Amino acid sequence: MPCFNYTEELLGLEDAFIKSIEKHDGKLFIYIEMYQRIHKCPQCGEMTSKVHDYRTQPVKDIPAFGQLTVLFLRKRRHVCPSCRKVFYEKVPFLPRYQRMTNRFSAYVIKSLKSVFSIKKVAEDMNISQSTVARIFDHVGYHCK
Repeated sequence: MPCFNYTEELLGLEDAFIKSIEKHDGKLFIYIEMYQRIHKCPQCGEMTSKVHDYRTQPVKDIPAFGQLTVLFLRKRRHVCPSCRKVFYEKVPFLPRYQRMTNRFSAYVIKSLKSVFSIKKVAEDMNISQSTVARIFDHVGYHCK
């Protein structure tokens, strides 16, 4: 009988595996890493899987089981063998240059739907009021 790892599916982290989980002061820290794949060089287009080095990036995620959640993503930096360009691997649930997941931004917007105070949402999500306002600015809406 095959053995399935349902933890990644439960947390909704596609193409990632969980290395460890810790709980401290009401926060949940999840250490994850992406499965290694072949990536296309953004400069010359050649395919490579050669790893240059690793970096750990903290990423805010939606609350899990009633606790604030922080993912510690161990990101790979790849190097192109032909042009020597160094670039990060692509992470499907994390936009480029961001420190919060796509679903965390969607969760903040959904919270603004029911709670009408930016200050209250910022306190609940453990982020600044300006971050909540910046997330809200990305919402596309039109007047009727």
